[in-house]
Amino acid sequence: MILPIVEATRPLPPFAGAPSEQIAAVRAVLRDTGFDAQTVSQTVRVEGDAPRPARQLPLLLRRTAGGRPVDTLIRLFVMGVTVDREVAEAAFSPLPPAAWERLGLVDIDGGRVRPLVMLRPWDELVVASDRPRRPGAGLDADFVMGISPSSQLLAQLTVRAPAAAALDIGTGSGFQALLAAGHSGAVTATDVNPRALAFARLNAALNGVDLEVLPGSLYEPVAGRRFDLIVSNAPFVIAPQPTHFFLHGGMADDGTCRALARGAAAHLTEAGYCQFLANWLLPNEGWVERLAGWFDDTSCDAWVMQAATYTVEEYAANWVEVDDEETELVPTFDAWMAYFDRLGVGRIAYGLVTMQRASDGRTRLYYDDGPARVSTGVGGHVARGMQLRKQLAAMGDDELLAARPALSPDVRLEQAMVPGDGGWEGVAWHVHRTTGLLYEGSIDPHGARMLGRCDGTRPLAELLEELAGEIGLPHDEVVADALPNVRQMVQQEMLELR
Repeated sequence: MILPIVEATRPLPPFAGAPSEQIAAVRAVLRDTGFDAQTVSQTVRVEGDAPRPARQLPLLLRRTAGGRPVDTLIRLFVMGVTVDREVAEAAFSPLPPAAWERLGLVDIDGGRVRPLVMLRPWDELVVASDRPRRPGAGLDADFVMGISPSSQLLAQLTVRAPAAAALDIGTGSGFQALLAAGHSGAVTATDVNPRALAFARLNAALNGVDLEVLPGSLYEPVAGRRFDLIVSNAPFVIAPQPTHFFLHGGMADDGTCRALARGAAAHLTEAGYCQFLANWLLPNEGWVERLAGWFDDTSCDAWVMQAATYTVEEYAANWVEVDDEETELVPTFDAWMAYFDRLGVGRIAYGLVTMQRASDGRTRLYYDDGPARVSTGVGGHVARGMQLRKQLAAMGDDELLAARPALSPDVRLEQAMVPGDGGWEGVAWHVHRTTGLLYEGSIDPHGARMLGRCDGTRPLAELLEELAGEIGLPHDEVVADALPNVRQMVQQEMLELR
């Protein structure tokens, strides 16, 4: 079912049609003033994703009071603060403020210069986007989001293997496309929002990156083409009506993410990856079968890494905040609740989908809870996790029992103890990874004992037989209980098989 399409009502910003040399001149100013991620971080020293001027403006003004050109640029484009024209002139030099105004980056009103965009340094990049809304103000339907938490998460989880061609669907500001350009020969970015396409082109020029930017929905602009990497931080929010391009894809319930999955195989190379963040419905009945329907007959291995689930009340309370007036929140919330009631849904999940074409043409779905946290740049661990799931799916129990498990050096065991008779008494054991995908979980003392013996020299069958004798349980019972846990720990890179 297709919902009413969101329409852009604003004219495109001036930079949409600006010559590349004008944007290159702005890039040179940013570079020469030291407007980069390290300088901004050292200057504002704010924990979290980005400064929050509404709460921390006095603090941030104090920290950017040094009078350097980069301090002025931070005030303008990170904090969103209006500055005096003469101060802006010094920061913009050798370009006059009027050059920045002609591009639509600032507005000059007499002796004051007001920013019209955000500029967010990220690693080696600078990413422009629309400014966040002011308190009490709504967002335009064609609002272009900056580097959001979901954008950062996808960036961390993306497989960064060398690619001849990469595709970013629903590119928004172009952030994922810019990152893909660092390891890809050619990158295509698509979006249905004309304003997003303008920002993607601006950001390509600001960073000296060559992007092919195409209008259109999902795979339509690239029909017949294949890619080594398809990445998408798509508008995955499930809502009764689309209101903003960056939130809703124009399809009913979780149809946008389903369409991404259904179309991936036709556009992937043999070893290529498709990765996207998604919301999916958890109906009161049959949600596993429903999710599996995303991938039926795709001839792909599909790994769904669930990061979180929410009650529909929690979910709606988060997303209805985009409405313009507080007085509209209650009726809007009630409309969302009625929508989820009609769908028969009590919870909604969030996570990462990773797909790869199956060499034998079969479709397989691997579904599990994701790690509690991730460390920086873990795409290699995601690729490894996909390969391990394929390997284990093809491995029977007898073959697994014959393998020699070895404990990863990045695994730690923690024990909680309470005072007991004559000393400390262990009450809980916790195992976790310290690098990559930071999986964690509880384990009983018998399992902890066996893990400590996994040094890669003895078959799993021998270890389990020894354990069964020590704890006085039937061998078959110990094996049946242990095998699923061993498979899970191999998938999570806590154990490796030799």
